Amino acid sequence: MPSGLVNTSAGEEFSNEVFRQKLDGGFNLKLGTTANLKVTMNGGLKNKTSNSGTFSSLLLNREDSAALLKETKNFRYLSEESKEQRFMISGLYLKKLKKAGRTFTVGLMTSLEQLQMNAQLKSNTRVSKSELDNENEDIEQDKNTAVSNQGLYMNATYSEPVSKSLLGKTAIFEEGLSRMILNASISKVFCKENALKISLSGSDLLNQNVGFTRNTSGNLISQQRFTVIKRYFMLALTYDLNKMTAQ
Repeated sequence: MPSGLVNTSAGEEFSNEVFRQKLDGGFNLKLGTTANLKVTMNGGLKNKTSNSGTFSSLLLNREDSAALLKETKNFRYLSEESKEQRFMISGLYLKKLKKAGRTFTVGLMTSLEQLQMNAQLKSNTRVSKSELDNENEDIEQDKNTAVSNQGLYMNATYSEPVSKSLLGKTAIFEEGLSRMILNASISKVFCKENALKISLSGSDLLNQNVGFTRNTSGNLISQQRFTVIKRYFMLALTYDLNKMTAQ
């Protein structure tokens, strides 16, 4: 029976560096006694660099009449670098009009997101059957990605005070619409990159949610009833797969 030698070896190295920075700010400016301007802003940047390399070698030497000698070497190197920038600023202008409870608001928000990613792949595979019979395969690829998103959003709201006769009890309707809806939640993150989050939330803690609406038209008040979910609690477990992939 033929005899021989088979020798294999493999190695791998990996490095990952992430730098994050975030900044939040804002101010509230009173414009006289009836107007108010609120401005908030936040921004952040994230730089990430990762490098990985693998090496494998196979040596096959058979001691028979065929005298087969084969050596295969493979080397692969991947480098990735990304830069991400985010910025958002929003403003809210509130104006109280002469009638009590009547207000006019204008909101404006703009945002900018930029992402640059550069990736480089190098691979070399060499197969040697003899000193004169060699095969080489080289792969070198570069990938550059640039993404930019910019948005501008605006909204205006006019509010009119609601008559007390529409909210309160009447000779026909025994219930009033005055309610206090209280919600609360608490959460905790785990694992690297805060990928795992467990949260507990409660809705309508005072159990005051009601299932009816009222409309008025001239001297006519109409009420419509419907089914709603009152007080309840929810436990949620969330795992961010994007953060798992980043690791």
